[in-house]
Amino acid sequence: MTLSAPNFRLDGKSALVTGASRGIGLAAAVALAQAGAAVTLAARSEDELATACKDIHANGGKADYVVIDVTDATAIENMVTARGPFISYPGQQCGYEPSQAVGGGDE
Repeated sequence: MTLSAPNFRLDGKSALVTGASRGIGLAAAVALAQAGAAVTLAARSEDELATACKDIHANGGKADYVVIDVTDATAIENMVTARGPFISYPGQQCGYEPSQAVGGGDE
């Protein structure tokens, strides 16, 4: 059996991915960028975030990053206010409870 991701496009949308410097977060950021979203990668590891953004750009995607501790609710709220709105998606979001999410989504 061959598995593949669903065919969907997110052109013109913005996505925020936390924990995006490696692992599942990075994979989610890459997938969203490949689907056409402009992705903001968020994590504490600036070198890894910069490399991830460079790689996404090299493959035709749109990405930027913010170095942030996602357990700091005030910092997250300020960042979302400044950079959002972002789409809502059932993705990997680490560091806070879903009830603490801020900024809402555009979908």
